[in-house]
Amino acid sequence: MSLRQIESLVRREIDVGIAGANSGVMDNPAIAGVTLVEDVIECALLPENHPLASRTWLKPTDLEDIPFLFLDRAAQPRFYDTLMQAFADIGLVPKSRITVNGPRALWRSAADGLGWTTGSRSNRAQKLPGVVAIPIEGLRIPSGLQLIWRPDESDSAILAVIDAFRVVRSASASS
Repeated sequence: MSLRQIESLVRREIDVGIAGANSGVMDNPAIAGVTLVEDVIECALLPENHPLASRTWLKPTDLEDIPFLFLDRAAQPRFYDTLMQAFADIGLVPKSRITVNGPRALWRSAADGLGWTTGSRSNRAQKLPGVVAIPIEGLRIPSGLQLIWRPDESDSAILAVIDAFRVVRSASASS
């Protein structure tokens, strides 16, 4: 999980990490990073057997009476606030919020029919067990994966790893 990696980087337990590129992660001055893969959050993850599961897209109002599953705001306050603002911008007001502890718990809870959570564009092609990813009209939150490290890193081996990721990222971006 991104938060554990950030804490581990700060405590110098790890030297690099690959974390979610969500709002707030790069606001920590103890962390430097570069986006490796962009993957926009634009979907609702619903159980495969949900009445809305066969839709090709959803209106925000389709979700308003279904409980919304997400992490507690304290876990990632800036990302949580960004998400809630994006919902408000498209007129989506979740009926209720159920907090869970981590992404896998979100996906499992959605698959178990406890509510819906957000998903990214890649979840449409790379399906998660028990859920379907359906785009929500108007929702578009930048996200993806990023390489993270300490900005004061001076170990040449670690800097070489960071540079190797940058080279791979540049090569894949140009193809």
